[in-house]
Amino acid sequence: MVVVGGASVVVVVVVGATVVVVVVVVVVVVGFTVVVVVVVGLTVVVVVVGTANSGTSVLSDSRLSSAKDTW
Repeated sequence: MVVVGGASVVVVVVVGATVVVVVVVVVVVVGFTVVVVVVVGLTVVVVVVGTANSGTSVLSDSRLSSAKDTW
């Protein structure tokens, strides 16, 4: 495919910009997914610990309620 010099520059810029946007979106999505997984994991740990230790269940419940308020 023969392209005029100016047009080829535009194509390169557009392709480059598209690649950058795709990379940024992927990084944001992956980062958000990691955060969600960590939060869910910590919540599960708190629930399990709270259930296992009846003595700390009140503390765990207060943490869970504050976490729900944050969401």
